[in-house]
Amino acid sequence: MNFSYNKKDISKEKFDTILQDISEYESIPKRIGHSSISGSGFKQFTFTDGERNLKVGYIPKNGSSVVDMDEPKLTESHAVVIYENEAKIILSDEIKNVPYFPELRQSFHENKDYKYRDADYKYHFDDGETLIAVNSPNPIPRQDDLKIIAVEFLGGQFPQSWILQTNENDYLYLRERSGSIRLMDGLDSEAELIYHAFIGREHPGTYIKQHEVLNIISSMDYIDIVEDYDTEVPEEAHDKYWGDYLDNFESDINTFDETFDL
Repeated sequence: MNFSYNKKDISKEKFDTILQDISEYESIPKRIGHSSISGSGFKQFTFTDGERNLKVGYIPKNGSSVVDMDEPKLTESHAVVIYENEAKIILSDEIKNVPYFPELRQSFHENKDYKYRDADYKYHFDDGETLIAVNSPNPIPRQDDLKIIAVEFLGGQFPQSWILQTNENDYLYLRERSGSIRLMDGLDSEAELIYHAFIGREHPGTYIKQHEVLNIISSMDYIDIVEDYDTEVPEEAHDKYWGDYLDNFESDINTFDETFDL
């Protein structure tokens, strides 16, 4: 897959320190944490010690800000942190008190012409490393070729959804709702977007039939659905797909029990 994931390598000691420091902050359902990050418009990044992964997403405190073409202007943000089945929220005033967490800054000053800078926003760490939070408007590289050997319709109408299997035994999630088609690299809520198309002039868009959805995504040269594809994917794909929903459901139930435990 032709994706670049934001990863920040740290030592096991630093990882332990972060877990200890964030333990005091408010917990929120994991599902809400993922939704908040996805809706922020900023890429998440991952702290990793090589064995454990802690996902972090920043949500700007203000909905809009003035662009600064001269300096890497700070963007005050809240942080959502996800580790295993728990999510935490750290408000903007508190982030500076958590070691190793970066600052979110504008990058427009790097070059006024968007074609000659790689990002509009970056995460700035204390050690000088930066990670891209928002790419510049330059077109992203084309997706590596995908060969689809199985397509299973999961049902539904608004939305309608499918699980796809590639010849490398990777699984993709395909979803269509009101003219909006999304193909995701994976089956859980953290999956990266591969392909997005909208059919129509405004929301809601044009109603699209099942075979039309497949025709649309396969119209791209890099997406090939074999002629005699299977109509069922392996059981492990269903386990991965439904497992995330069950984990989130269990997390929400536990949160409810803890909140209203008499």
